[in-house]
Amino acid sequence: MTSWTFREIRNAVSACVAALTVSLTFSPAQAEPAEFLGDTRFEMSGPAMWLIEDEDTELYLFGSVHALPPELDWQRDELIDVMNTADIIFFETTTRDSSDDFLAFFRMGIAGPGESLHDVLNTEQLDLLADVLADVGLDLESFRGQKPWFASLMISFAVMDMQGAAAEDGVEAWMERQLAMDRDVRSLENALVVAESFSELTTEEQIDMLMDGLSDEELSAPVGENMLRAWMKGNPDGLYRGSFREMSEEQPGVYEIMITRRNTQWAETLDTLMDEQPGRILVVVGAGHLAGPESVILMMEELGWEAEQF
Repeated sequence: MTSWTFREIRNAVSACVAALTVSLTFSPAQAEPAEFLGDTRFEMSGPAMWLIEDEDTELYLFGSVHALPPELDWQRDELIDVMNTADIIFFETTTRDSSDDFLAFFRMGIAGPGESLHDVLNTEQLDLLADVLADVGLDLESFRGQKPWFASLMISFAVMDMQGAAAEDGVEAWMERQLAMDRDVRSLENALVVAESFSELTTEEQIDMLMDGLSDEELSAPVGENMLRAWMKGNPDGLYRGSFREMSEEQPGVYEIMITRRNTQWAETLDTLMDEQPGRILVVVGAGHLAGPESVILMMEELGWEAEQF
């Protein structure tokens, strides 16, 4: 089976991994913005939103990207209106949660005896990783003592940051800065869900995540160009085809724990909210969770709710 490559991790993770992980990135100097942002073919109609409603509840779903170029104008007027008037706002994981969760996330990425990056990679793999990281200004020693899955996340976000797609300019980070501290902001899941999910992978699967496809070309390629174009056009089908279908086909185990399982849990939560919580609710999750055959949108429709995209 073909492994989920480093480049695919980098492109897909920016649209599906919880906002917690992007708040834990490195901060190397940023490169010039990706050229495609000025491409006239990039017909920007705005990221997709959906509305599910009944007699006393309006549930809005917005698909986010957790790390973005700072100059990208993605803030739809409709989103701003809902954000300003919502009674409750849900993120995958909000930075307003306990700092203990953030510390626990770090602890789960620290390897036990014989499990660290430097223990499980062979000499050839370590040399390759060191050479490639050096070319993009990173030091292999910075990752000593980390589990391979944790190192792969940290490296991928460091590279995105270097190429101008910063976590601090991502959807969630931007929105949290706009929201007063007295607003009702909640998490859909515990901050440790992502770490726990990756920890279920075998050592071999974690090594594949980190090493497969790792090359200068992979690291220097534009970050998620097709994914961002589909997102900005409000095209969930294009987003799925461009970043997630291959993962679902070639790494079904990873797709199951990172997408399908979490979507199922979130759909159950939203179903309960529709039945029990009156008012206007905004739910902001990675755009990948709202695309494809296992999307939250389709799961909500299977539960009997009608979702209108606008």
